[in-house]
Amino acid sequence: MNTYRLAPRYTPGSPATVTDSDLARLVAKEERAAYEHALAGRRGPRGRELAEIEGLSGIVEEVWPYRQGWQVRDLLTGERFYRP
Repeated sequence: MNTYRLAPRYTPGSPATVTDSDLARLVAKEERAAYEHALAGRRGPRGRELAEIEGLSGIVEEVWPYRQGWQVRDLLTGERFYRP
């Protein structure tokens, strides 16, 4: 069973691991919108600078067991990788 790791960066919330794909997609959508607002300077110069540095990776990941680690697909960047 695939799970989703959520680590909100641009919206309020606490890190969580969930199995609900709809929730994961909703968080991804909200994070992308908040990220774009930060890049546009709507959160001030420091918010824009942090968004430019931190980007979107690692906020919402789909993970599933693979060998002795995890196969990971980042829902915001599309990146796929193996995490031991």
